[in-house]
Amino acid sequence: MRLKKGIYIFWGIMDVLALAIYVVLAIHMGRIPFYTDIVHFQDSAIHYSDGGGLIIWMLALFAAGFLLRLSLFYSAWSFIGKKEINTLFFILQEAGRVITFTGSLPLLTLLAYDAGIVSVAVTLSLFIVSEILKIGSIIWCKTRPF
Repeated sequence: MRLKKGIYIFWGIMDVLALAIYVVLAIHMGRIPFYTDIVHFQDSAIHYSDGGGLIIWMLALFAAGFLLRLSLFYSAWSFIGKKEINTLFFILQEAGRVITFTGSLPLLTLLAYDAGIVSVAVTLSLFIVSEILKIGSIIWCKTRPF
């Protein structure tokens, strides 16, 4: 039971860290978290409104990213404060992560960025590893009877 709770707490802390990084970077760049994202998306949507399918794709990516960030609040609370997490919510959140290419280990992303790694292959590999670790550990926890 302790290992299972420890794994859940780890992933909850990663979600809190992802939110904290998002908020700190937004404020550092002079933006208001969440609000400025909506305003910038509206400006882009107006600018590219004649793009046909492009605007639909932009809307889908914006919505997925925005909902993913909002879901981190519930996800962090679920992992840290509850014994189990909602499987459907977890699956939808992981789909959002894949669509927006947002890894579950924000420290890995920060380390790669700080190290100056800009290779798509390395970034994709880190993303795949982080998601395999998260999905694998959560499946392991959910299949354990304790």
